[in-house]
Amino acid sequence: LIPKEVVVDISPRVLRLQSLSAAKAASNMSSVYSSSSSSSSSDGEPFIYESDNGSWVGCTENEFLENLRLMRENDPYVSDLYANGSFEHIQEMTDEDWVQLGHDISHNDYLDDLNLYGGLDDRKTALFFQGLTRSNTLKRINLINNGIGVSGIQSMI
Repeated sequence: LIPKEVVVDISPRVLRLQSLSAAKAASNMSSVYSSSSSSSSSDGEPFIYESDNGSWVGCTENEFLENLRLMRENDPYVSDLYANGSFEHIQEMTDEDWVQLGHDISHNDYLDDLNLYGGLDDRKTALFFQGLTRSNTLKRINLINNGIGVSGIQSMI
């Protein structure tokens, strides 16, 4: 599984893994970088961020949960999934839940953009990518504001 782009915030720099060779090169870094989540959202307050093209996108936790349910049902109208580490659901996910989320995305035929802002560390990243073994549609994974270091990046490849 190598989507066209994986974005991992290793604040203050952003590492864009453009290919397998770039991912392998990044996994050979000797330093561990991490960042802290700066976004926050309550259940009814929208989580909003600026995308690469300058547009503003996001969702509330209830919208995320509905999109998650629809994505698991392979709904063709869910092509983007946005989640924030401050969402209660994300904070309460078990190891098995992270693997299952990866598995669910692997079996979805329509999701092409995944955005997980905060909530991930190296262990959760490894569990998530353990489940995310393949995807024919996923083009972009955005992992900004997560505490992902070298071992987390290595688990992606």
